[in-house]
Amino acid sequence: MFSMATDIRNTLGECPLWCENTRRLYWTNTESSELLALEQDNGVVRRWSLPERPVSGRIFHKLACVFSAYPR
Repeated sequence: MFSMATDIRNTLGECPLWCENTRRLYWTNTESSELLALEQDNGVVRRWSLPERPVSGRIFHKLACVFSAYPR
């Protein structure tokens, strides 16, 4: 059975990534050019505005979360 992790609304939420090191679930709101992260321990959602629309993401060596983007 599935459940919602948070009640945040996105225009187009994509690319969920779990980072074991930070205990955060990262995802993008593609249409709004945002990166979001849900902190597992306290349920806080952080948002970062991006200069371009994100198209993919990956966590490297449990140290960095990298997203690529393309111009609008």
